[in-house]
Amino acid sequence: MKAATDTESELEPYHNKNNIDDQMISAMSGNGEIKVTAITIRNLVNDVMIQQTLTATPADALSRSMTCGLLLSNGMQKEQTFQLSLNCPNGPIRTVVAIANGEGGVRGYVGNPGLADMHISEAIGRGRGGTVQIVKMHPDWPNPYNGITSIEHGDVDRDVGIYLAESEQRACALAASSKFNGILCTAAGGYIVEQLPGCSDETSAQVEKNLAKLVAMNGDGNGNGNGGVS
Repeated sequence: MKAATDTESELEPYHNKNNIDDQMISAMSGNGEIKVTAITIRNLVNDVMIQQTLTATPADALSRSMTCGLLLSNGMQKEQTFQLSLNCPNGPIRTVVAIANGEGGVRGYVGNPGLADMHISEAIGRGRGGTVQIVKMHPDWPNPYNGITSIEHGDVDRDVGIYLAESEQRACALAASSKFNGILCTAAGGYIVEQLPGCSDETSAQVEKNLAKLVAMNGDGNGNGNGGVS
């Protein structure tokens, strides 16, 4: 992953040699019915926090948005871009934008980078008229694909999941989360589990059961469950 607009980050303060590098891993089930992609972006988030002078709450919102953008742009052609925008007219963060591409690059920004610590749903303004907007673009397309749904939860991944279900009819479970200790991101990443065409009811039920166990053991990063394939 690439931090901000740099092809490779030149910022080194948080690159501890004991830390694993950011990475993305994809796998498919043996029966070809389920695809899973997981990602870690802790180093990227720390670089972006330095570059944009972010406090923890806006960094959390941007981290989750970049995670979702990278997961959902995975598999696109390298010229394609995927833009996720959280438009929050009544939330103190105001806006969050993440733009990812098919090469695994991502950049983003928030409207209020110095926002005081608060729950992410409060910062985004849950239930106060905000929207999730997805724009997909390719240089050869005459017009971009544009989809909009309402912000209902304010924790990014569940609202993006609602968009996927309502606008694209994609059966998947999406999770993104971050943890911070002051101005240091200690963990960031997420996963998407997606049913492929022809997925059987038996496989779907087993995935739901496995995800429920995962969330019960580890949580979804938001203090609630977010594992169902819908």
